[in-house]
Amino acid sequence: MSDGGAAAAVTANVPQATAAAPTLAVALNDPARSSPAVIDRINLAAAAAFVWTGAADRLWRAMEPTTAWRTGPAWQATLAYFAACAFTWAALNLALFALIRRSFPLERVALRAARSVVAACAITAIQVLAPPVWPAVACAMLLPPMLLSWPQASVARRLLAWAWISAGIALSGLLVHPYFVGTPTFVPRLALCLTAWRLLAARRPLRLDPREAWTPDALP
Repeated sequence: MSDGGAAAAVTANVPQATAAAPTLAVALNDPARSSPAVIDRINLAAAAAFVWTGAADRLWRAMEPTTAWRTGPAWQATLAYFAACAFTWAALNLALFALIRRSFPLERVALRAARSVVAACAITAIQVLAPPVWPAVACAMLLPPMLLSWPQASVARRLLAWAWISAGIALSGLLVHPYFVGTPTFVPRLALCLTAWRLLAARRPLRLDPREAWTPDALP
């Protein structure tokens, strides 16, 4: 082979090699292809750090008031705890989207944060009222919004997404110690499990796009 032919062959292989091993910088700056997956992984790492370092439990202990015996957590502290978690999540994701120079309307951020607080309060209330069957109740309550959301997706695909996240909720109930059921500190652990479960859904053979199937705040 001539020098020119060898050079052409080497040059032809460069794009394939680059595509096969994208750097973090390429992933963050390619919104159409890799940025959502990278942001999901950063959210997963943040959730893991929040739970495994004990920060989630310490934050709740700092907020929980000293009151007489009760059957559930104090509502004021619970609401403040979930609001603090939602605000931190919003700040993290706003910073990530600013890093990749993508627009992310503040109204959308506020709506997602508010939805996360409502969903977190609902999960805690269900666990307090029906501890043995809370996964089944939560999955049943999740079905209507899953069917009414994402009109661009087929009903079959929305049912598949609901079945997948329901399996994730059931798995979370097995993985998280029963001690945390009915307390606000269960929710960060649920968020960690569901974020990892959602990343698995994006892989073959399901290939459920997280933006199509559910968002990180659908169930915190």
